[in-house]
Amino acid sequence: MSADTVTLTDNATNYVEVELDGSAVSANTSSFSSNKIPLYEIVTLSGEITTVTDRRPQTLSVGKTIADGNLSNDIAPRLPLSAALSIGVGSEASNTIQVTITFSVTSKFAFDFWLADSSSGWETSTAPDGDGGDAVAASTGTIIREITADKRYTVVTDSNGVAVIDVTDSGADTWYLILEFMSKRFASAAITFS
Repeated sequence: MSADTVTLTDNATNYVEVELDGSAVSANTSSFSSNKIPLYEIVTLSGEITTVTDRRPQTLSVGKTIADGNLSNDIAPRLPLSAALSIGVGSEASNTIQVTITFSVTSKFAFDFWLADSSSGWETSTAPDGDGGDAVAASTGTIIREITADKRYTVVTDSNGVAVIDVTDSGADTWYLILEFMSKRFASAAITFS
């Protein structure tokens, strides 16, 4: 999914959310919808954004409600601190390298990631060129927000806890995928193009 633009209502609290399939982002002034994924609560006043509160869930439980009051069965599973996530880097094929992120718990997860020049770095100064197409795309899971063009994104995994990120570049460059989840950072091995 490409980045969407939403119009906010002035002098109000706006609830920005995305469809469960990642197909569209919307905003309303009532509340978060039970059938969408919350993203941000944004307050506007006199044509200005005064506050932005991140409401993205750490885990997602799609298709469940708590209408029957059975919270223990309906709350999405939390990733235990002892649980693992893995980041695998594939081989280059047609100027594309796939990076596979797998959570050890079967559920949908939302996380941010960026491409960095080192395994402990911040956003790269030079983004992949895309070789005439998208520089970064999700072939499994859904990119729901592009934070910095071709460098930083928010992704939701598929229901199995898997996201596959395709990085495309025509040069001889190296990046690392840095994933941020539950206030922790995880780095991939080198994503090296030849």
